Amino acid sequence: MGGVLAVFVAPERVIVFAGASDDTPTWLALLKGSWLALASGDVSKTGYPAIDVLVTCGGMDSMLNTIWLVIAALAWTG
Repeated sequence: MGGVLAVFVAPERVIVFAGASDDTPTWLALLKGSWLALASGDVSKTGYPAIDVLVTCGGMDSMLNTIWLVIAALAWTG
C-alpha cells in the first residue's frame, strides 16, 4: 500500500529513488522505484539518529532468512 501511495503522493521522489534516466518512461521509473523500495528497503539519512533508526528498513531482503527457515521446516516435516 505504501508503494501505491508514494506513486500518487510523491512520484518525483520515487523516480529519484529508482535512479531512472531521462529516456526511461515515467510509468516504468515509478514501477522500478516502488519495486526497489519493497525489495531492498530504504536507508534514511535525516541527520537525527533516532528517526533514522525508526524509518530505515530492509525490505523483503531482510526477511529472507525467516522465509528460508519456514520453507526448510515445511520441507523437513513433509
